[in-house]
Amino acid sequence: MSNNYLLIDKLFKKFSKYEEITIDQFNDFYTENNNNLSRNSVRSYISELKKRDIIVKIGRGKYKLKTIKSNTELFFVITLDFINSRQYEDFDSLLEKKVKILNNTLKKTYDIDRKFYISRGDEMQILFPYNIHSYDILLLAMSIMYPFKFRYGMSIGKLESDLKDNSYEINGKILWNCRDALDKVNNKNRISSNMITKNSHFNLIANTIFSIINMNLEKITKKQWEVIKLLLTIENYSLIAEVLNINESSVYDRANKSDINKIGTALKNLYLISMNEEL
Repeated sequence: MSNNYLLIDKLFKKFSKYEEITIDQFNDFYTENNNNLSRNSVRSYISELKKRDIIVKIGRGKYKLKTIKSNTELFFVITLDFINSRQYEDFDSLLEKKVKILNNTLKKTYDIDRKFYISRGDEMQILFPYNIHSYDILLLAMSIMYPFKFRYGMSIGKLESDLKDNSYEINGKILWNCRDALDKVNNKNRISSNMITKNSHFNLIANTIFSIINMNLEKITKKQWEVIKLLLTIENYSLIAEVLNINESSVYDRANKSDINKIGTALKNLYLISMNEEL
C-alpha cells in the first residue's frame, strides 16, 4: 500500500547518515509528525519497515536504514489511453473534472508540482521525478478516474531536454519510449500496460509484475476503489469508515478483497528492484 504514513522520504532525510536508530528515536520521529501516535503504533511501523526491507535490525532495539541508490536524475512518465471513452455521456467534461481533482490530490498528498495533462480527447500524461511514491500515483489516478478504464504506457529515465509544465511539449528518449510502450500494448479492451526503459532486464521484470497486477485491477469494484483512494490519501481506517459512513470492518473487508495491499507490496518491491538497475 502507500508509504505515506511511514514517512519514508523524511525517514531517509533524517536518518540516512545514522549508524544505528533506536526505538526511542523512531518514537520521537513519528510522534513529532503525529503526536497522537502510541508507542505500540510506532512499533508496528518499525515492523512494517522491516517487512518492506526499508530497515534492517542490527542489535537489540537497534536498526539501520538499508542503502537505496539515489534516483534524483530519473523521471517517470505515464501515458493513459482511455478504453471505449465515447460510451460515457459527457466524457470530455467528466474527464476534465476528474483530472482537476486528481491534480489537486497529487499536490496535497504527495506535494508534487507536476500535473496530468489531457491530449487527443481521451488520453492524458504526467512526467515527474521518479520516487518511492511513483506507483502509488498510478493507483491514485486509477481510483479517481473510475469508472473510466485505460491501457497505459510507462518509461523511466533521464530527461534530455528542458522540463516544461506540460509533458506533451517535451521531447526525448523517455517520452518516445513511453509512446512506444503504449503503442505496443496488446490488449486494447481491458486494463493493460507496457513499460519500456533502456534496460531490457528491468522491462521484463516490470511487465511480468504488471501483467499480473492488471488482471487484479480489472476486477476491483466501485466500492473497493473508493477505499483504495482514501487509503492512498487518508490512510486511517477509522477515518475512512467515517468518510464512507460504513464500519471499520467493512473498510478492511473491501481492502482485502481488492488485494490492494498485495498490489502495493509488489509495486514497492518493483521500485526497490529499479534502484539496483541502470535505467
